[in-house]
Amino acid sequence: MTNFALRAGRVAALALSAAALLAAAPAHAQAVARSAAESGKVWDYAEVTGKPQLINERTVARFVSRSYPAQQLDFGINGRALLELTVGPTGQVEEVAGVDATHAPFGAVAQRFARTMRFAPATVEGVPVRCRVTVPVDFALVEG
Repeated sequence: MTNFALRAGRVAALALSAAALLAAAPAHAQAVARSAAESGKVWDYAEVTGKPQLINERTVARFVSRSYPAQQLDFGINGRALLELTVGPTGQVEEVAGVDATHAPFGAVAQRFARTMRFAPATVEGVPVRCRVTVPVDFALVEG
């Protein structure tokens, strides 16, 4: 299982232009990566040189807090949902391939908002590619 860490503060990496990224890789490697990207290949997280980064974590966190399953909230239950996503070369979630959760309602909530997640796309030799990634979504109540 590949574990993708949700992190804030990665937006600065998006400022790099595609031309700058492509110039850093050898022409042959770029051609191979472009060919694979055009064929629609889905890369494994471990295979890509540039990892996908969630860029709208705050929006996702707000959705999670507003959509906390009522029964789990009433009983003070925390949990986690693991989403297996295919992130496209534009950074949009193209497919939700699987959901595993400590409690089914957490999985249902996570699956509902999975396609609203936006990523800086994965890259291979500077070329944006499709990538399969596992994203953990934690549901935790804060005592206060």
